[in-house]
Amino acid sequence: MDIHRPFNNKMRKTSVLLNDPQVKDYVPITDWYTERKAKEMIKIYPSLFIKPNKGRIGIGVMRLRRVGASQYEVHYKDKAEKFKTIDQALTAVKKKLIKSKKYLIQQGIDLATVLDRPFDFRIVMHKFNGKWERSGWAAKISPPKLIVTNHAKGGIIISAEQALAANKSNFDYNKALNDLNEICYKICSVLDSHFSFCKVGLDMAIDKNGHIWFIEANTSPDHSMFRKLGDQRIYEEIKSKDLQISRTSKKLLDGLNHNPD
Repeated sequence: MDIHRPFNNKMRKTSVLLNDPQVKDYVPITDWYTERKAKEMIKIYPSLFIKPNKGRIGIGVMRLRRVGASQYEVHYKDKAEKFKTIDQALTAVKKKLIKSKKYLIQQGIDLATVLDRPFDFRIVMHKFNGKWERSGWAAKISPPKLIVTNHAKGGIIISAEQALAANKSNFDYNKALNDLNEICYKICSVLDSHFSFCKVGLDMAIDKNGHIWFIEANTSPDHSMFRKLGDQRIYEEIKSKDLQISRTSKKLLDGLNHNPD
């Protein structure tokens, strides 16, 4: 039954994908944040992202990075601080954490770039009659000095095709687009087998080797970034599908409430 029940819990969604053989290779290693886990992971990965389990538009996201052989960098908002030891770096991280929130720590990805700035993608997917379809996709280019690409934080919005065409990394542009499209459908299928939702904004990325990565899935996505593409038809189509799903879900839920048996 196609009922949309949005939920905001990054770890629940990511854990499902990490445990599925179809898509786990496209999901960065992710765990609950602890200082012990950060020390373990920074030995393996050059950079790590720390972010609230429940949050939106890049608020509260930090990057912990190894710099050279003996330094660590903590990047938060538009400032990057360097420290001589991992303990000093983690003390700085701790000061930025909100005690009432739970945080994730995630393997950092060496993103492909446009004009030397990292970019990722927002792909909007809708489900009708049990079948997923792609309604729109666009690229988000990181603003100067920031580690997030969110439109609300000043990210530059261009088409997915433009971003890959302008990217200077040495991988097959057309293959990357095809892979991105195919993996988005697989991710929706896997998530759909565990949760009840009919629309999702997938944040996806491509690294400098052309490998596709899942970043996160938002079941209450903001579509305003699609206004920046210059083709209002994409934005209007997405909003129309959202409205259709809202009406259908309400009708089905009303029917269930009136017939509890």
